[in-house]
Amino acid sequence: LTNLDIEVIEYNSSLARELMRLLKLPADVYQNIISLLGLKHYSPLLHRLDSSSQRLVSCHILNSMLDNGHQVGSPDQVEGVLKLVAVLLQDASSQEASPTNAAAASSPNTDEDELDQEEFNEEQNLVARVIHLFVTENLNEQFLILSTARKLFAAGGNKRFRFTIPPLVFQALQLALRYKANAEDDADWQKKVAKIFQFVHQSISILVKAEMPELSLRLFLQAALIVDQTEFENHESIAYEFFSQAFSLYEEEVSESRAQLQAISLITSTLCEMKCFGEENHSPLRTQCARAAVRLLKKPDQSRAVANTAHLFWSGKPRDKDGEPLHEGARVLACLEKSLKLANDCMDVSAKVQLYADILSHYIYFSQQGCSEITDEMISTHIKRIREIIPDLEESEDSELMSSHFTNTLAFISNKKSSDEPMFQNVQI
Repeated sequence: LTNLDIEVIEYNSSLARELMRLLKLPADVYQNIISLLGLKHYSPLLHRLDSSSQRLVSCHILNSMLDNGHQVGSPDQVEGVLKLVAVLLQDASSQEASPTNAAAASSPNTDEDELDQEEFNEEQNLVARVIHLFVTENLNEQFLILSTARKLFAAGGNKRFRFTIPPLVFQALQLALRYKANAEDDADWQKKVAKIFQFVHQSISILVKAEMPELSLRLFLQAALIVDQTEFENHESIAYEFFSQAFSLYEEEVSESRAQLQAISLITSTLCEMKCFGEENHSPLRTQCARAAVRLLKKPDQSRAVANTAHLFWSGKPRDKDGEPLHEGARVLACLEKSLKLANDCMDVSAKVQLYADILSHYIYFSQQGCSEITDEMISTHIKRIREIIPDLEESEDSELMSSHFTNTLAFISNKKSSDEPMFQNVQI
């Protein structure tokens, strides 16, 4: 090809079709990406194809890796694999104009803005799945692998980050747990784990800058959960930093009402699982959750979120309690009463009935957990309140579901009253 001065091989040409068949053969025969990298002319030949043809061959190579499950265990090998399939990692216009990729830079079919979005998503999902094959038993090498991969992914642009960054984050979090499990073999494991979480923070920040707040928020919370499990030096301050970043994203970037409800519910449930925070840090976080719940736009969303925050005052596990959950019954009752008041303000009868049924479930749960502030009389009053409003529901599929929900809840109470360990004896159903 060099002697014939052929630098660009157009897609769908006879030469391109035959060359693609030739390039797929080693991937099928060797079934080992490392052997493929050992062919010194393979990559230059692949990059003589135009962008469309390169993508097809690159996807074939990645599928072969996934089918065979062959792990890539060194930074150099990872770099080799990612450079081989570079056409999937960055726009053709941003690739270096060299003889090996001149086809991608000059072909009329290389504008990825014209690439079908579904096809683009499939290609990027392939790349994301392959990241989980970048694994080695050497933990120090594993961190270098992740650093190398992120450096190469950095040129991919915002539209690729949502595919490539999350797998790197989860691989890094898994590495932190591996260091924790092998703590006896490495005296410096705590410093290394702290460095891993710095890597995680930097990686998620890439998504923040790429204006992906909801994904970033979820990853910050996931990282906080792993910090909680690793128990290294200063892990409380790092977990608090992840939580504060999640709250900042919620307050500044998440604007759609449904997304806000999902976000505050996720923050609340994550905080319920955290054990590393002392009361000094746990108290402002749970208070902030309660305040954020009240500030939601819609009354039904406020009611649901406030009811969820009640669990922070009963199931929260600040470190000062020696791992035992909080049992602040008065705060639990205050949250449920506030939730009920917000539900009463709803004009939509259907929404009100659904909220009442949910609040009843909360009453029952906390009563079962031993919250003495929730009395049988309260539950009876609330059941009566629901019975009074259910007839106002218009007949529909949703109303049938709500009625069924309420009926099943009453059946549950009845079963508990007649069980070997009776409960709710004074509840009137």
